[in-house]
Amino acid sequence: MTDSKNSWPGADTTRKIATERQELLNESGQGYCILQVLFDRQGKPTDYRFLDTNPAFEEHTGLVHAVGKTALELVPDLEYAWIERYAHVASTGQHARFVQGSTAMERWFEVDAFRVGDPEDHHVALLFREISERIRAEERVHALLEEKQLLLRETHHRIKNNMHVIQSLLSLEARKLTDATSQRALQGASGKIRSMMVLYDRLYRSEMHGEATLREFLPPLVEQIVDVYSAAGIVDTRLELDDISLHDHQLSTVGILVNELISNSMKYAFEETKAPQITLSAQLNGDVVMLTYGDNGSGLPESVVVGEATDETAGFGIQLIGALAQQLKATVRVERDSGTRIVLEFAP
Repeated sequence: MTDSKNSWPGADTTRKIATERQELLNESGQGYCILQVLFDRQGKPTDYRFLDTNPAFEEHTGLVHAVGKTALELVPDLEYAWIERYAHVASTGQHARFVQGSTAMERWFEVDAFRVGDPEDHHVALLFREISERIRAEERVHALLEEKQLLLRETHHRIKNNMHVIQSLLSLEARKLTDATSQRALQGASGKIRSMMVLYDRLYRSEMHGEATLREFLPPLVEQIVDVYSAAGIVDTRLELDDISLHDHQLSTVGILVNELISNSMKYAFEETKAPQITLSAQLNGDVVMLTYGDNGSGLPESVVVGEATDETAGFGIQLIGALAQQLKATVRVERDSGTRIVLEFAP
């Protein structure tokens, strides 16, 4: 007599496929179950019952002998959000993929939920993993990052305070001196510290970390550096800046460079200039940034070579500009008609 279970073609193949699928699920390490969402007479979801589980189910959930029992029987304080999620899948047939934690179970899960069988059965199949350790690790990393940010803010605050103290001490000492040369030297050092405080404040604002554009970074920086000097009110600044993104290490170098150029102009270029003007432009030509700084002051002597950090005949400011240009791997040229223009070209 023929077994009725094998009376249709392909029955053995179907059972074999089902067995292999179950084995594959077991070997994958994922938790698996089929549940039935339970509704009250008003159609409100109230619970769900486990109909089938695999061996990994217990490992991931900590729930034993779950088949035939409801979720609230196993976890009386289970959050209602779990019931709502599975009821939505059972009612709409929409696949849901989500990460959710359960305070009652003290676990986090990564879940794939999809409806199976006839819609009126309200059956939902789950593939899931417990990811509590991953979530805890992410929370630890987040806490460490917040602590790091707090330490950085505290460090920046202390550095700015220290710079302010140094600048104030230099100014006080300069006022005590009677020797004009020594007094100018201390005043110059005090001015550099003051300008660097402005630069530092711009570079280490939280929104500037990582990457920013020259268009958003340079205008407030130029304004604040110019304002440091007594002649700020009569100096016209003109900026034409493309929206060029640079990494923070390049921004830092460009900022220090612009700081030094403006400082030199404000201190030395405009003594005999009736309408002093500073211009700054940045253009992206292909894959090269062209940064051009200019003033309409007295101009640099022909003997001064800009861009050579080791030129000992040049002043400290010119040597610093050369060193910064080398950091940017920039080519430098000087144009001396109607004042001075310094053009740097470098890769972003």
